[in-house]
Amino acid sequence: MTLLVLDPGALTTVQDLGRPGFGSLGVAPSGAMDPWAVRTANVLAGNDETAACLEFTLNGPTIAFEHDAVLVLAGSLFESALLRSVPGSAFERDVEPEPVPHLETFRVRAGETLRIGKTKEGARGYLAVAGGIAIDLVLESCSTQVAARLGGQVVRSGDRLETGTPAEVVMRRATPIDGYRSEVSLRAIPGPQENMFTARALQRFYSEPYRVSTHADRTGIRLEGPQLELAGAPDIDPEGVVTGAVQVAADEQPIVLCADRPATGGYAKIATVAGADMFLLAHAKPGDVIRFSRTTPDEARAAWRERERAWRSTIEDAG
Repeated sequence: MTLLVLDPGALTTVQDLGRPGFGSLGVAPSGAMDPWAVRTANVLAGNDETAACLEFTLNGPTIAFEHDAVLVLAGSLFESALLRSVPGSAFERDVEPEPVPHLETFRVRAGETLRIGKTKEGARGYLAVAGGIAIDLVLESCSTQVAARLGGQVVRSGDRLETGTPAEVVMRRATPIDGYRSEVSLRAIPGPQENMFTARALQRFYSEPYRVSTHADRTGIRLEGPQLELAGAPDIDPEGVVTGAVQVAADEQPIVLCADRPATGGYAKIATVAGADMFLLAHAKPGDVIRFSRTTPDEARAAWRERERAWRSTIEDAG
């Protein structure tokens, strides 16, 4: 089965859960910015959790279906509708858009078009199709590393995306793990260069708000707010970095590294966002408010286990 992309939206890419373990080769893990959303979409669609989906940002794609399919929308809530094409129109005209559900399995028929418009809340949404997106593996993953043009696919108008063979589909739905909010608090572990920052910088970082700037993408999200002064130069010898690391460059503003981050970095790191909270940052839009709260590695690991437990309780049969 193929999906015909009529309009790719702002940025639509093929993503799965990423390719961890290749940092020594200089390769970012990539993968979905919100792995919980991808896993939810796949489970509802009857796929393995690791199957490839479409990730879209701020404005979603329009896709025509030449065969019957089973779909799931997850992540942030976007304007979306199913367009039933006029017979013989070859997707050129449509009538009476029909709303489609969010976080619930639904069917489309051959000749119908799914139109995903602007976001109604957060930054990123996900589309899973039963059978998954069938694309060649690169370093054990289908994920797209946008900046390096590695693996996966940045979706463009006219693309035809192949899908795998679907398993028997059970109609399911899920409840959100945590609804979108324009102001979020992220738990953060002190970074390896915390002692390079002044006491006032540390106090500001863990108590004052920052706003998401317009310089926010899959590589990193630059924040704007109180300056984080260093006792000396911001540069350090290059060293390995992790997703969630909060770097501070010469302008004394924090940058949170995301899925397409570089393998190494040469700026001082004031903190690392707990993995259990990174999905909240994945949905943050320019202008949203971010606050940081200090946590420990043990607390961060416990938060991950609790997030996993909470996620597993969200799936249920639609009945």
